[in-house]
Amino acid sequence: MRAQVTMPVRVLAMTCLVAGCLALDTVQYGAFLPTATYSVANQLGFFEAFGLDVVYNLVPNSVSAFNSLLDGDYDILTATVDNALNYRFNKAENVTVLGQLDQGPDLVVASIPSITAFSQLKGKPIMVDSPTSGYAYLLQDVLSANGLELANGDYYFMTVGGTATRYAALTSGALANGSAAYATILNYPFTVEGAALAAAEAPTVLARVSDLVAPITSSAFTVSETALASSATASLLTSFLAAMHGANRFLLDSANQDCSIAAIAAQVGITSAVAASEYSSAVNTVSGEIASGGNFTVSHDGITNDIDVRTKFGGFAGLAADFDWSAALQPGSGQLIDYAVRDAAIRLFNEQPYAGNCSQSAKVEAEDARKGDGGAEDFHRPAATLADYQREVLRRGFRDALALGQVRPLLLPWCIVPSFVLPALYLALPQQYGLQAARIPLAVAIVALNVSMLPSPWWPPVSSLNFASAYGAGLLAAWGSLWTLTVLVWTNPQRDAERVERRPALKLERNDINDINDVMALDASIAQSLQDGSAYFWQSFPADHSFLTRLDWTLDLVMAWRGTGWNWCISQLPRFRPPRHAHSAESVELDSMAIRSAAGFRRHRSYAAFVSSRLLAVVAGYLVLDIAAVVMTLDPFFVFGSLPEHLAPDLLHLLQLPPVLAFVYRYPALLSLYRAFLCLAGVVAGLYMYLSISHLALVLLLGRRGPLHWLTGSSTTRAELWHYPSIFGSFNQLLDHGLAGFWGGFWHQTFRVAFVAPTAWLVRLALLSPPRARNADIKTGSTHPVGLVIAFLQSGFLHAAGSSTSAGRARSLWWQQPLFFALAGAGIAV
Repeated sequence: MRAQVTMPVRVLAMTCLVAGCLALDTVQYGAFLPTATYSVANQLGFFEAFGLDVVYNLVPNSVSAFNSLLDGDYDILTATVDNALNYRFNKAENVTVLGQLDQGPDLVVASIPSITAFSQLKGKPIMVDSPTSGYAYLLQDVLSANGLELANGDYYFMTVGGTATRYAALTSGALANGSAAYATILNYPFTVEGAALAAAEAPTVLARVSDLVAPITSSAFTVSETALASSATASLLTSFLAAMHGANRFLLDSANQDCSIAAIAAQVGITSAVAASEYSSAVNTVSGEIASGGNFTVSHDGITNDIDVRTKFGGFAGLAADFDWSAALQPGSGQLIDYAVRDAAIRLFNEQPYAGNCSQSAKVEAEDARKGDGGAEDFHRPAATLADYQREVLRRGFRDALALGQVRPLLLPWCIVPSFVLPALYLALPQQYGLQAARIPLAVAIVALNVSMLPSPWWPPVSSLNFASAYGAGLLAAWGSLWTLTVLVWTNPQRDAERVERRPALKLERNDINDINDVMALDASIAQSLQDGSAYFWQSFPADHSFLTRLDWTLDLVMAWRGTGWNWCISQLPRFRPPRHAHSAESVELDSMAIRSAAGFRRHRSYAAFVSSRLLAVVAGYLVLDIAAVVMTLDPFFVFGSLPEHLAPDLLHLLQLPPVLAFVYRYPALLSLYRAFLCLAGVVAGLYMYLSISHLALVLLLGRRGPLHWLTGSSTTRAELWHYPSIFGSFNQLLDHGLAGFWGGFWHQTFRVAFVAPTAWLVRLALLSPPRARNADIKTGSTHPVGLVIAFLQSGFLHAAGSSTSAGRARSLWWQQPLFFALAGAGIAV
């Protein structure tokens, strides 16, 4: 009678869950894979029926799993019982097994398709989670039975991680780092998913462990013994095991086959056919999840076999030869096996039975209402590609971090104000009122504001949901700091800087231009200005002019990163000869600017040539960038860097490599070259495209006939053609001068002024020897190596800062950028 009353109550509770009116207790559950029992419990409402919100954590490897369990990050863990044996008796950790889940379903030794015999594994690495794991000892046993001995050096173990990572490497033929994969030990559901692949891709099953060792106690519910001392935790674990017990009994009933298969398919994100095969493995009465009859009793023979295999290969070296295993395996409080929670869970389920909701609608709606877009899992929504999956993971991570105050949003335009507006405003003010003394404090304050955007133990970093903007946040903070120091500390632009400006031509400045071709030989924008009666002159800081005139001058200064139109323009670009007499407002020698610089940077004479060149760069850059991006997403290396620690089985089919890429993966040197080429192509194409767009916008929008011409005034030259030479120099610089030519001649030179400014400052202070000639490369004494170190350290900082705020920064190897640029500087020096 009680069951008849309880069922409507359970249905009412589920209805209430959908409406969001019941609070659920959270359980942090760690596992190597979503088992059939978990899939049924999660998809059919068993957890909710017992008031639980179970957060599934796919563990990367046994070491990480048990560290998380012992640190309290997981409430309960499903791992091999051998791991519990190892941690309790070898490492003296108080871990306890609450019950057994399975007896090693489909436990096999599998290899890549081209290997069909154990003899082919001789001398090869065998992938394992850990060399001291139970599966590693089973591997030793099987390989030994087939003539291969680890002690004899017939093979060696390669620590890779959990089964998901090993399966991905096995089916692709290589790890993400390019190392070849040959063989490993697999179990359900990976054996089923591997068998569903095409014959040429499916792993070869060399042996089934059950043919040599049976039965085997494999997966077990494991907890920290100290957690059981808490009545609240014990109650939580009782509810969890009650739900899992109910789901396991549901699997045990063959009448529930179709519903169970649907639950597995929905949970793991696989087809019904593959789910049916996984179901068959799970309900195997000898090795499957129902082998214990639904009561989770640990098989004495199974755990004894685990102990025997580990002992055979010295896996209990610290125990005495006469260690009493009979006493150690006796269930009870404080023992390896403790059934108290299991027994309470079975009683709880018998008192409050729940039959499962096969419609799944209540489960899905309740989960969506409870977790929404930022839920801890989303297995019933399989991703179309690895890139889709990773994008969602990163965006979800950003939203969660933002909600927890672990990250701050990038705010435009306020993030630009400190680095580019404040210096311009300060420099526009007359310095005769003691403001010169504020230069250093202002620079320090701006740098401090920028540094506050970067990660620190004391404050969260600034980032963005948009991946490019996330990287740009750190880049902006670093570049803003370097450029602020350049214009406020390393240089004194109010004293030294002069720019090319227009003014009404004086009588002596009016050139006799009798042939329009003579004018066009300069460029179309200069020709138009001369025809309009303007002349070009060198303008120093206009201290005696209005504030707006001074602000126009300083804004031009802080935005002229390559220095075009200024007397400090970098020598790699076509440029006017600097004024012969400082602060004389002398005329610009227009014929002094070359069409092509020695480094191969070119300027355009006509608007048509400029526009066509930039449009071609935009189109070509877009196509190359798009192709590179698509090709990159086929390689897990570009999506993850290294395979993530938490990769669900429903994504494993996405790790299948295209034939060409699978071929490249077999040759590490070729793979590195391929990846480097893709990276370089993507970076160059992106720079070409985005910088070309900015050049077009500035010339066409701010030019004389542009809709925004009023922003620049009538005298400024910022929208004239000669301001925008080509983005890159000649590739011959690399061929002729090697690495120095690549960085110092071919590359875009956008940041060069800031990179060399500290060295020039040290030269002016006589702390370094001066260059041999004006604007010559600094190569005398210690100046050249010091300059290289300073320049490449700043470049490393700039790019590392971008990495530090980028999406997925927790896994970012930010230190590799400084290392890369340090090695580049060393390469130039030698």
